[in-house]
Amino acid sequence: MHESFRKAEIQAMADLYGINLEFLHYSQYSPHCIIRLPDEDAARMIIGRSILSKAIYELWGSGSTYTELHQDVKHRTSHQWHLYKLSSFKFEIQAYQAKRSLAEQDALIQSFRYTGFEGPIQLKDPDQTFTIFEECEWGLKEPTK
Repeated sequence: MHESFRKAEIQAMADLYGINLEFLHYSQYSPHCIIRLPDEDAARMIIGRSILSKAIYELWGSGSTYTELHQDVKHRTSHQWHLYKLSSFKFEIQAYQAKRSLAEQDALIQSFRYTGFEGPIQLKDPDQTFTIFEECEWGLKEPTK
């Protein structure tokens, strides 16, 4: 896949549907990009026709370290946590150019306990899926994004 085509495809889908789209972060060397869309319906329309993009996720936070990530998640989304308090949920980790042991994944997931989610953990068909994306530079163990 030519990563440079992905941006053009996303923009073409937005243009097709008359959706206001802003690229906040894009690199042809990363599988992730950050865009701003007006709402969830716009995201569904774009990803529904996309061939090169796998999914669109709502961004709850970002950071170069997990300390920065947790601070950002708390700052951006603490007002929403009550909406998911009793929903069934799962966490998943997608690491680019890295690998995490099951123990490391569990510790990472547990680090989000402050959200106060009390619903059942449901690995198949949960109400909510929270995804942690990691990007590592080649050869480094710790994520850079």
